[in-house]
Amino acid sequence: MANIYPLPNQFVLDTDDHIKLGDSWHSFNHIKRIDEDKLSFVITDEDPFLIQENIGVNADDYYYLHVEMSIVAKTIYAQVFFSTVDNPNISMDKSLFFRIIPDGLSHSYYINMSHNNKWRGFVKTIRLDPAQYHDVYGWDKNYCDVFTIENVEFIKNIPDNIEECMTASDLKHNGFSFR
Repeated sequence: MANIYPLPNQFVLDTDDHIKLGDSWHSFNHIKRIDEDKLSFVITDEDPFLIQENIGVNADDYYYLHVEMSIVAKTIYAQVFFSTVDNPNISMDKSLFFRIIPDGLSHSYYINMSHNNKWRGFVKTIRLDPAQYHDVYGWDKNYCDVFTIENVEFIKNIPDNIEECMTASDLKHNGFSFR
């Protein structure tokens, strides 16, 4: 069984190896949409995120999340949270950090979600925090942080350029304190 939910219009099955999430993101937090034709946003406070629910992709088959986005921000980290059918709450222990290049150009980030040992079963929710602020890279209301999501998809096969992921405990050991 590849998906426990009927595949709604939000998904595009490219091949058996790729499942693209559409643009039915919601629950915008600390972001304001600035272009109705694209998923473009301005960040309005220090905890920006958007959510997509009722996904139903089997995490045991799709280990990687590919995020293609452009961002201008005063940080070099982003974070992705997930929940599963068996473990439905979003929490820090079901998340991974990844480095971003905040230069305003489009970049692809391949996140090996299986680095988190809770990535198993059927994925219910993905929460994307496109900019993760902390003590060193703090949010500044006088700076205009903006981002555009171009693509988010689940991938089965190992891409050539895997982005190294970090769990919250990894970052705490490195001295970072995230808000």
